[in-house]
Amino acid sequence: PEEDLCQSVALLLQIALTTLTGCENNESKVPNEAVVIDNKVDIDELLDLLIDAMTNQNINIIGRNAAINVVVYAIPEAGMAKTFMECKGLSKLLKVAADSAPYLMIDGNSNKTENENTTSACQMHVSVALFQLYKSLQGDKNRLIFRRQCEIFIREQMQYSNIIDNNIGGAIALSALLIGVGEVGIEIAYTDSILQKLMELIASNDLAAKCAATEVFAHICSDKTKCLEIRSQIFPIMKMFYGLKNSKIRIRALVGLCKIGLVDATEVKDWLPEESVLELYSVIRSYLIRSESSADIKKWCTEALALITLDADAKHVLVSDEEALSVLFKMAKTEDMAVTFGIASTLVNVTNSYDKPEKNPELEQLAKFAQYKLPKVHEKDSDEYVSKRISALITKDVVVALVNLGLDEKSDNCKEKLARVFLALSGESKHRGIIVQQGGTKTLCSLALSGTSNGKSFAAQAIAKIGITINPELAFSGQRILETIRPLIGLLSSDSGLQQFEALMALTNLAQVNDTVRNKIMVEKGFASIEQLMFDDHELIKRAATEAMCNLINCEEAAEKFLSDKTERVKLLTLFSGESDFELARAASGALAVLSSNEIICEKIVQVKAWQEIMQELLLSDKIALQHRGIYIVANLIEANKVIAAKIVDSKLLEILMVLSQDGDVNKKEIAANAERGLQKAVELKLIKPNK
Repeated sequence: PEEDLCQSVALLLQIALTTLTGCENNESKVPNEAVVIDNKVDIDELLDLLIDAMTNQNINIIGRNAAINVVVYAIPEAGMAKTFMECKGLSKLLKVAADSAPYLMIDGNSNKTENENTTSACQMHVSVALFQLYKSLQGDKNRLIFRRQCEIFIREQMQYSNIIDNNIGGAIALSALLIGVGEVGIEIAYTDSILQKLMELIASNDLAAKCAATEVFAHICSDKTKCLEIRSQIFPIMKMFYGLKNSKIRIRALVGLCKIGLVDATEVKDWLPEESVLELYSVIRSYLIRSESSADIKKWCTEALALITLDADAKHVLVSDEEALSVLFKMAKTEDMAVTFGIASTLVNVTNSYDKPEKNPELEQLAKFAQYKLPKVHEKDSDEYVSKRISALITKDVVVALVNLGLDEKSDNCKEKLARVFLALSGESKHRGIIVQQGGTKTLCSLALSGTSNGKSFAAQAIAKIGITINPELAFSGQRILETIRPLIGLLSSDSGLQQFEALMALTNLAQVNDTVRNKIMVEKGFASIEQLMFDDHELIKRAATEAMCNLINCEEAAEKFLSDKTERVKLLTLFSGESDFELARAASGALAVLSSNEIICEKIVQVKAWQEIMQELLLSDKIALQHRGIYIVANLIEANKVIAAKIVDSKLLEILMVLSQDGDVNKKEIAANAERGLQKAVELKLIKPNK
């Protein structure tokens, strides 16, 4: 109840701010100046209330988290980021992170006391708020103000204070900034005075100070350029701290070592040869599965795993470790974005679903000539091993973990990683049923509609794969089947031929379901996209597009486009019906069979120069499916009007009709019936005499 009350108040604040700034129906999120002036007093009071709630010690964790959530969602939504900074909200937000230092650094060997109003997720919560504020700021000038205010706060805590607790708090605030707005955090951290203070904290006898500084350096090392510049200074320190008994310092140092080494190496062995991968993994594992390990340590374990699993041996060991995977998947339910990002990154590594460089034979030959050693693919990163790892993950309920990871609001980068893993899992058709059974399609629909462009494409492609092999009505139950259409149509404009092909095949199946689905495809501009790909140079794409169109024309709106055709759509279908590609001819002639019940379509068919030859090929085909479609079209042509019927009677088609009408093959009953239908109509039109 208390949490629900706080969330309700936060929602009320969000609605109030967007209304008072005139942004409630404003997609650009730019405040209406006239409205803001009229409501300035109320806006200032609300912001003061919000800022006070973030740092007031009389407000508990739930209330403070709700206040920060308002900063995350409402301030950008109301276009109030600049005003929030003017009210000193940014420094107060950093103060929340700084106040979480005692909790993060608490240890049996430290004299720090835990703050009752902080949690392990506090720092990440602040990082998300900083990210949203910075992203919503308009113009370089406002972003410069953001940077200056952050720098002033951090300098006050670190450079201008000799109080060790302030220095530690400043370092933790800097860490929050590095996580949320890395470019700003790097600029501030890399100034001489801050670097010097960090080195002083490293040299301090205070374990909390060592821990805070180690954390900052671990985050700085995420920036490749800066990491290379300071690697020679930091590596020995990280190596030494990795050997300490203090678990919080040790796990942070391990992450720092991973980042330092992986800046210009591809495997753990390249940068830490004296330590085996298995030894490093065992250290991470020991902290991960230990029940007494704090949430903070486990968070750093997930980041360490995300780095060490770039090594093929580590991937293999992790997938075989049921206990570690169980703990990791249980952590997927957390709301801590650092943890969820670490787990998602680990799964991307284990499934090899990251981007891989394309093979370039010329470059390989040049490197060989220059005696330059190119990195080789590890044996355990071969397709065979990757397939085995994916199968093992499936049996250990990785889909459930992915669904849990996708439950709450995530960063776009995290969503992309989840989409990558889903795509890897759906690569083999045998796994797709489990994805559906364990609720993966709901998460995929969400991922396909929100996130990075790559992430949305990967999720849409996974949806396409599922829609190809599983009945769409079972795979995407209820309203969800309609949610799949927009992302699938979006794939049709992809640069990847494979994505286009798979999307077309899925849309073909969807268009079979009912008129509601077909109408939705039309609403989402699917007709034009499908039609465009019917002209593609790739035979498989052309065929798949024609098959999708064949099913789509059962929709009245789609069929109407052929009736009012000014771009020779009917001519294209007629010509495709005569192609040697069986599937293409079947789809095109099937579409004509449906459309030819209309006289206008029949008129368009006979305007095609080779229409008689094409119909003759269909009727004489050794494929019953083509014969059936061909005879249905010809019978419709005869029934259309006397002029068209006369053209058929005067051609070789009449003789073929007579032969087919007498065919006693039980498999060709419908063919014979349609041939008889055409002949009877010709008799009615007095073009031929009845058979006595």
